[in-house]
Amino acid sequence: MNPFFIIFFFIVVFCPVYSDDIGTALTIKAKKSIKCSATPRKDVLSAGTAISQLSKGDELIFETGNYNRHIVIPNDKIIISGDQKGRCNGTLKILGKGCIVKNIWLKNLTAEQNIIVVNCIIENFYSNNASKGKLNHIIYNSCIGKVYNLNRDAKITLKNCIGRNFDSIFKINNRTKIILQNSIFSSKDFVFQLLNRGTIKCKLSIDNSMVYGDNGIALDISARVRAKAMARTLKQLKKISNLTLHGNNQIGKIDFKSDFDYNEDEDLIFTPRAFQVVKKNKKSKIGIDEKLNPFFFDDFSQDLPNNWNAAYTETKRLIDLKLSE
Repeated sequence: MNPFFIIFFFIVVFCPVYSDDIGTALTIKAKKSIKCSATPRKDVLSAGTAISQLSKGDELIFETGNYNRHIVIPNDKIIISGDQKGRCNGTLKILGKGCIVKNIWLKNLTAEQNIIVVNCIIENFYSNNASKGKLNHIIYNSCIGKVYNLNRDAKITLKNCIGRNFDSIFKINNRTKIILQNSIFSSKDFVFQLLNRGTIKCKLSIDNSMVYGDNGIALDISARVRAKAMARTLKQLKKISNLTLHGNNQIGKIDFKSDFDYNEDEDLIFTPRAFQVVKKNKKSKIGIDEKLNPFFFDDFSQDLPNNWNAAYTETKRLIDLKLSE
């Protein structure tokens, strides 16, 4: 066999392309930055006005605040980030190709194209494939509340992430592939809610991760017999999904530093401390690297802390150091 074919085959099959994608997302520099706000003023634009001025390679920075309408970004190759002073309460829909979302705390994020998410808190992530192709999403070093894909084909990779919710975290159909790497997911219900159709099952890949649900790991809502629809062990999960396992995976209750908060409307608030794991092995690389995610440091509060700039500078330094290793 041609040795060049062997090398090519090895690279394509065994070398994860998304490692380069993550590195690019962490270090990319925008051509120019435009800031927008839910309360626009002379020096800060509204979201709609800011989006109309974007070009490829630009960065759109969202101020913390309550955005009362859906914000649609049709532009290609835009960097979307936050001011890192708290939560952006609203729905952001990405229609453009090649966009990167980083360093932002969002209530809702909908992706209709391939997207890379790094160092974020995303309370609800929706993969909404309006095309005939397969979507490929990468989420790195981020907190996740929910992941939805009940539409067309999508592959969603979550690397060094922590997911937590009272409800099922993943609500997916049989045209979805979920890849968990070095991640922690814990639910008061089930981690996975699967919608299998016929003989085609949801695809799951779990690599060196921890998963736990109070009611079980997964529930197949399409199954007629509930006893056969539930999975409490990885062996049972293989029966209701197309599952592959790698590395050292664990099932067991996970303790967090804080419970969820609620606002005045009784909506769940995903504060960073609710995603911080207690008694995590310091040598373990499972879960979020809190030094790289700008929403994690000891004195975080919902108020505007006075050390955001210092924290952001330190985060950038640590990212550069890690990438140079």
